Amino acid sequence: MRCARSFLFSLASALLASAAFGGQNVPVAAINDNRAPAGVLRDSVLTLHLEIRPAVWYPEKDGGPHLTVGAFAEEGHAPQIPGPLIRVPEGTEIFATVRNLLDHTIYIHGLAPRSAAFTPQAPVDPMAPPEAATTLEIAAGGKLARHA
Repeated sequence: MRCARSFLFSLASALLASAAFGGQNVPVAAINDNRAPAGVLRDSVLTLHLEIRPAVWYPEKDGGPHLTVGAFAEEGHAPQIPGPLIRVPEGTEIFATVRNLLDHTIYIHGLAPRSAAFTPQAPVDPMAPPEAATTLEIAAGGKLARHA
C-alpha cells in the first residue's frame, strides 16, 4: 500500500526584517492556523502563486508591540504569519511563482528535497513586474526541509 505522505511547509518561517516602507499602506499580517492548504491541486500538480510583501506583525497581541516584516501571501490575499501552508501527497509536483514586493532581493530556501534544501533555489529580485516573477518547479518526494 502506497503511503501518501504529506508535508507541512510554512513559508513565513523565513520572516525577513525589512526597512520602513515610507508612506505605504502596510497591511496587518493575518494569523495562519495552518488548516487550509494554499494553491490549487489538480492531477498531481500543485499550482501556487505567492508574493512576499511588507506586513505589520503583532507577535504578542493586536495593538501591542509590532514589527514591519516581509511576509508571504497567496496572490490576491492578505499576508500571513506563518505563511501559506503547502501540503501535498508524496510525488506531487509543485509549480510555484514568487513575486517580491519588498525593496530588496530575497532568496528562497527549503522548497526542495532535503538534499538541496540549504541551497537557495533562486534569488527573487525586488519590485519585479508580475511577468518577471521567479518560477520554481519542485518534485515533492516525501518530506521537504525548511529553514529561515
